[in-house]
Amino acid sequence: MKRLNIRRIEPVASPRSFWEPASIDELIKEQRVEPVNDLSVLYGSWPGESDDGFEEAIDRLRHGDSKIRR
Repeated sequence: MKRLNIRRIEPVASPRSFWEPASIDELIKEQRVEPVNDLSVLYGSWPGESDDGFEEAIDRLRHGDSKIRR
């Protein structure tokens, strides 16, 4: 059984309006996104079709195959 830690989500303070686009780096900083260290936490979390290749792509990345097949 896996344990899921849930923490309180604080509102994101943004220096721009909702309709003003932000760069990826700005969004990462504002939303306090952290890298995923354990890719196994992504298994079963993708809302796509069961045969969409997501899990296989993660498995290849975990085992050193950096080539993503599209």
